[in-house]
Amino acid sequence: ASVPGFVLAQLIGAAAGLGLLVILFPSAARNADDIVVPHSLGKSSS
Repeated sequence: ASVPGFVLAQLIGAAAGLGLLVILFPSAARNADDIVVPHSLGKSSS
């Protein structure tokens, strides 16, 4: 009986976290390409 309340609380928390992320770091999407380093598709060196 407590599962629907738990799931609802998780969704509310996720929405609040996403909202804070958008408010605090509005340029994160624009800067993501500069931060994330692509990995080569070739063989691993290890």
